[in-house]
Amino acid sequence: MDLFDITSQRTVEAAARRLESLERFADRRDDFLATIDLDALDREAAYRIFAADEAVIVELALGHLYIAHLVDMDAMRAELCIH
Repeated sequence: MDLFDITSQRTVEAAARRLESLERFADRRDDFLATIDLDALDREAAYRIFAADEAVIVELALGHLYIAHLVDMDAMRAELCIH
């Protein structure tokens, strides 16, 4: 989801803030979707909702991996500077 674009961030702190925003968005979206009668929607609307859900799930998973990568890179940088 370009709106959150976690991987455009270059620091752990900035990426973590974006990820936290996405997590809050996902929670609010889940709450909102729980109130909708998905069976009453046409197929196209339901497809867009499920496609967006998939994009949020993927972005959440990649966000956690990306933050772990940034932490590893910071540790590697620190180790190289010490020697």
